[in-house]
Amino acid sequence: MDSVNLKLPCYFSRTVSSISNRIKEKSVRILAFGFSTCGFLVLLHAGIYQDDMFEVSNEYGATVTVKVIYLLLSTCAIGAAVVLPWSMLNKEKSFLAEAGDCLYLIGSAYILCWCLLQLLLQQPINSGAILLLLIQILAISCLSSNGLQVNEWVEIAALYYMGMTGHFALGNSNTLATIDVAGAFIGISSHSTILSGILMFMITYASPLLFLLCLVMYIGAKLRNHSHSTISTHRETSLGQILKLKLGFPCLVPLCINSILLTAYTVVLLLMRNHLFVWSVFSPKYLYVCATTLCTYIGVCIVAITVTYTFFVTTFLRSNRTTRHNNIS
Repeated sequence: MDSVNLKLPCYFSRTVSSISNRIKEKSVRILAFGFSTCGFLVLLHAGIYQDDMFEVSNEYGATVTVKVIYLLLSTCAIGAAVVLPWSMLNKEKSFLAEAGDCLYLIGSAYILCWCLLQLLLQQPINSGAILLLLIQILAISCLSSNGLQVNEWVEIAALYYMGMTGHFALGNSNTLATIDVAGAFIGISSHSTILSGILMFMITYASPLLFLLCLVMYIGAKLRNHSHSTISTHRETSLGQILKLKLGFPCLVPLCINSILLTAYTVVLLLMRNHLFVWSVFSPKYLYVCATTLCTYIGVCIVAITVTYTFFVTTFLRSNRTTRHNNIS
């Protein structure tokens, strides 16, 4: 009788582990299928309408296709962020390793969705630049995964400035004349100032938002590298302390850099407000800086919400698993 009682917890844990692995495999397969479908539709759309942006905005079939792509991309991104933390439970891994794997996959989903969206919205000539930006992100991810000994704030600052460099590589400048207005009406069947403005913002700040979204994958890689550090070995470390340690620099460094730039430009603008060319030459640059501030806040909020949600879900699942195991034993 005692041997049967001893076998029950082991059998139950193996059953839960196998179910969790099957759920994880199904989730990854569904996401892979969604991304494959989106990629096929984007390539099909680009192959048909790449030479005529006016036709894209007016033809009904093209508008429906773009709306389907929008729906699939948003579903894949939100679904990855919401579902993956619930399907990554693995008793053989530590808390940080489990959360790191989940965040790495979510960050990869964010990046892939954003790149596919930009391939749809950007001019065809910018496809090569988007591919190069993606290669840079993958290279940085490989360096972070290999445990390269560099200060964390230096890596995050480098990511931030690479995003701003990509902003100019995609054809943007400090003048309002370089804003891509044609792409802001792709997939919109009727005139909408709000929707067009959102799409225009996405097109203009494609690169900065891409590198801000890759911070989710960066945090996941760092968590996997530090899964055997003192943070994971001390069980008395609270969830709040882990969040402060792992979420502090990725959120504070971009905000601090942007705040310094915004303050400097504001002071210069106030000091030179009576100059002849300030409002005609310098004011567009100041508008770009203000929009960059909004972009930074949006990206940091997405990173913070994603990491916090993943941590809380992982903690909840691990505590429930421990409770069930104790009740059975």
